Amino acid sequence: MHDKTFFIEDSLVETNILDLTAKGSVDQGLNTDLQTMLHLSGDVSAALANGFEGLKYFMDDNKRIAIGAQVKGVIPHLKYKPDKDFRKKSKKAFKNFLMNLL
Repeated sequence: MHDKTFFIEDSLVETNILDLTAKGSVDQGLNTDLQTMLHLSGDVSAALANGFEGLKYFMDDNKRIAIGAQVKGVIPHLKYKPDKDFRKKSKKAFKNFLMNLL
């Protein structure tokens, strides 16, 4: 903690189906600025990608669906914005989906 701001250097929440990491800050006014990364488990990622092929574009080198995002705002009114890499992959997946329909 510094100047009434709580800095999060490296946090991790793990469950059976996902891991969530975050880095950033929260101040005494609950202003929040976090960079997050959500990784679905390998089993869940594979099942989802088998059901919808476009999700394979979101897989990392470990074959896990990975979604990076910024979480910003004042708690409880936070805004979630996927990072540029995720948005680029989304466009590619959607384009391929449309091409497969034609």
